[in-house]
Amino acid sequence: MPVEGSEGELVGLITKSRLKRLEEEGQDINHMLVKDVMIKNVIFAEPEDKLDESIQRMKRFKVGCLPVVQRNELVGIITETDIINILEKKGNLDEYLS
Repeated sequence: MPVEGSEGELVGLITKSRLKRLEEEGQDINHMLVKDVMIKNVIFAEPEDKLDESIQRMKRFKVGCLPVVQRNELVGIITETDIINILEKKGNLDEYLS
């Protein structure tokens, strides 16, 4: 889940894997503040990025989603599921799984 600042800028990201890791470390995430749970150095994409570049970025940084940011403003998010669905329709899925 993207976290936006007061002016719509992306300031963080909360992921299922981040929450799971905190729980495994014994943290009580139900009583933590969003600012203490969120990932602050977010890997993101821009609207004009090629899908191939985004896939490579996700693989390189081992992330399951990329917020899409334009001029510091969150405009969308692309997930592994989105990419799988796109590639499946195009018949290109196998080449990206390797």
